[in-house]
Amino acid sequence: MSIVSLALRISAVRALQAAGTIAGASRVFDSAVMPIDKLVSASPEPFISISTEDEVDTPAGRDIFAGSRSIDFVIETAITKTVKLPAGQTPGDSPEEISIAVVDTDGNLEMMLAVLGRQITACLWGRGGGAWGDVFRSLAGTIREHRSRRGLPASDGQRFAARQTIFSIQPIAEPAFASELCVGTPLAAFLSAVEADTELAPMAPAIRHAIEGKPVDWPAFFTQSAVAAGLTEAQALAVGISDIGGGDSDPLAEIAIGLDDQPGAEWIVDAAAADAQFPEEPSDG
Repeated sequence: MSIVSLALRISAVRALQAAGTIAGASRVFDSAVMPIDKLVSASPEPFISISTEDEVDTPAGRDIFAGSRSIDFVIETAITKTVKLPAGQTPGDSPEEISIAVVDTDGNLEMMLAVLGRQITACLWGRGGGAWGDVFRSLAGTIREHRSRRGLPASDGQRFAARQTIFSIQPIAEPAFASELCVGTPLAAFLSAVEADTELAPMAPAIRHAIEGKPVDWPAFFTQSAVAAGLTEAQALAVGISDIGGGDSDPLAEIAIGLDDQPGAEWIVDAAAADAQFPEEPSDG
């Protein structure tokens, strides 16, 4: 599972908890592993389960983070007990006075399931969910495909008012190794929201280190380009996309270049010669 996949799931759960769907805040689950029939018996009222399943990448060369990418964002919903549905308000009426109580029939359960599905999509892909909804939408990118199918139980042939909805999305790019989170980017906004959330805040340092920390045994002189290309140390040095002198060594003083037409002769390029050949461009300021 990727960092972006994790961020999508967390932000969606928090957005739906804030959206006031008929599932309520306490029945929005993050990656529930129980099958629908087990969840139904454990939670008879409407519930939502959010998970991220298959991820498909087509990397460019050895850069695992480049190229086209998709994530299956899965929403599972089920209802076995009806609740009151708000019918709207007129001036002076309270939500308790204006409501529709429906009977527990198959048709009404399916109707409520459709209402819940509409509330979910309005939250995540409309303008709902508050600040967490904005974080989710900034991460989600493009919807490539939308599939919806009836949820089936694991045994006994019993059918529930349950549905599995899959959004195949093209999310933002996964951050490169040891990349610094810039203010204003979707992942920076996500991490800020996590840090500000009392329940989620303890996991923020681990998420930040996973993004900004250097991999174990990463050579000190490697550049981002060398790592993204999947190069060995020798290859990085050979093609010139590593810090030749090493991370903490003195700056390169000079380079000796052999002359093909004069065997044994060398052309020495030092700092003074480089400055003479490549003077700095005049500043616009």
